[in-house]
Amino acid sequence: MIRSLVLAEQRRGSLREVSLEALSAAKRLPGELVGALLPGGSGDVARELARCSPRVLHAGGAALEHYDPAVRTSLLRSVIDAE
Repeated sequence: MIRSLVLAEQRRGSLREVSLEALSAAKRLPGELVGALLPGGSGDVARELARCSPRVLHAGGAALEHYDPAVRTSLLRSVIDAE
């Protein structure tokens, strides 16, 4: 099955406009839409993402507290491989 994975960005407690645009575009593609939130963010941000995507993945923890592209890339690679 074809899936679209959108890595949603957040700022100041809400999804960034660019994330909403990417989610809107992905909805037009065939297959399942999956929204990912790294780090997991507040419950409000996760709920906002859930209104835009039928499936939401979120992760948090000490490794994601500071921006490190290698850590986030590794985590996303794990998600993609598991799917």
